[in-house]
Amino acid sequence: MTKARVEIRDRAVLKYRDVEGARHEVLASEHGRVIGHETGLFDVPQVLSHDVSGGIIEFERISNELHVRRALSEGRLSVDTIKALGACLAAIHKSPPPQGVCDIAADWFTPDLNLAPVFLHGDFQIENILYETLRGTLFLVDWSAPAWLGGQGNRGPACIDLGTFILSLFVRRPFERFRIPQPEVYADHFLAGYTEAYGDETEIANLKRCFPALVDAYTAIHRSPKGRLRMLVRAASLSQVRRYVLDCG
Repeated sequence: MTKARVEIRDRAVLKYRDVEGARHEVLASEHGRVIGHETGLFDVPQVLSHDVSGGIIEFERISNELHVRRALSEGRLSVDTIKALGACLAAIHKSPPPQGVCDIAADWFTPDLNLAPVFLHGDFQIENILYETLRGTLFLVDWSAPAWLGGQGNRGPACIDLGTFILSLFVRRPFERFRIPQPEVYADHFLAGYTEAYGDETEIANLKRCFPALVDAYTAIHRSPKGRLRMLVRAASLSQVRRYVLDCG
């Protein structure tokens, strides 16, 4: 699997990746776009073209976009928007996986967890969520698993998407430019929106059960950062998010 590369052009975003991974990402993106339009909760950039032999995907470029991380760090989004984001993820998980998507690499989940597979975004972190300012629309991008989850796949336990998002709210670097203040508040509203839309708290309970394995997988591939300050900051943020998930629900 080759590392994905992104190139931004005037009206399009080109993504270069391995052929098989590109095929799965196109399938997941198009299915996610259908879910977003049917529910009216979110949107997904349109796939303009796909070179099946070269692993090149051309997506529409979103205008007037604002990264949600930056918006939260600057206090430009309400907690209601984050609650709505939880509802977006619940809609994705409630939709049957389309034929052809592959399982996410989840061999680090122990069988006794007995977690039912759902359709996943795959990399539901705060950096992959855009806010279109003119219409107030949430856009979900990058429908493919990151390297620490195997690099591709959109079917697996719902706690993968839930845990990935929670991790992205808390984990930070020293002197983070767009540090999210009080991540617990946003996490509370996100999980509340998810639970209300999903209809029960089953997946929140599953999140608490599988989160240690998820964090272990994350830290295994994200090597300890160089420098004492970086190490201390990451250790503190991981400790903070572990406590939060343990106490949530």
